[in-house]
Formats: sequence, structure tokens, C-alpha cells
Amino acid sequence: MIDASAGPDATAAATDRKIGWIREAAGDRFDQIELHTRIHIALISDDRQGMAEMLAPALGISPADALESPHALCGTVDEIADDLLARRERHGIASIGLSLDAMDAMAPVVAKLADA
Repeated sequence: MIDASAGPDATAAATDRKIGWIREAAGDRFDQIELHTRIHIALISDDRQGMAEMLAPALGISPADALESPHALCGTVDEIADDLLARRERHGIASIGLSLDAMDAMAPVVAKLADA
């Protein structure tokens, strides 16, 4: 269940910490590992900040942490594409999983990234 008890463990900082554990345990093999994340919230919106402010309290995190979470996407197609590229750079995330109900909404993001 995604709620205020789970949110603090889904921040970018928490993800950095967890990837650090994997890096330490894997040692020299870390570069052979492909990291994947699951996106639990995916919303196309022109009001990115407003959506973050509305959703963050239910997740037990700040709006800034909600926007940086590797488990949520919110914003315009361009903002989401930029977020995904930044997360790939920061965390080394190679692929993401989306819920079936988010597939159609995220299709323009996939198209934008395919052209990148």
C-alpha cells in the first residue's frame, strides 16, 4: 500500500541509500546490474506543483520529495521526460514499470524519449 508510512522510503535520498547498499554488496559486479523501478503514480498535468502539494501529504513526504521520487511521475510530457533522464543519470535506473492504467497517458512520454 502506498501511503504516509511508505512514502519516506520512496524518496530520491532513500533510493540513493538503497542503491548504495546494492553497490557495496555487488562490488565489481555493480556495473553489470540493470536497475529497475516501479512507478506507482503517473500523472500528466500542467499543474505539476499543485499536484505534488495535493499528493505529498498522503505520502508522508514534502512536495519537493514527491516530485523527485523515483516511484512517481507528474507534470507535462516534457517535464516527465526530463525527470526520467535525470533519474537515469542520478540513480542509474535503466528501466521502469508502469501500471496498465498509466500506459496510454505515458505514451507521449515514451515517444518523446524515443526521439531523444
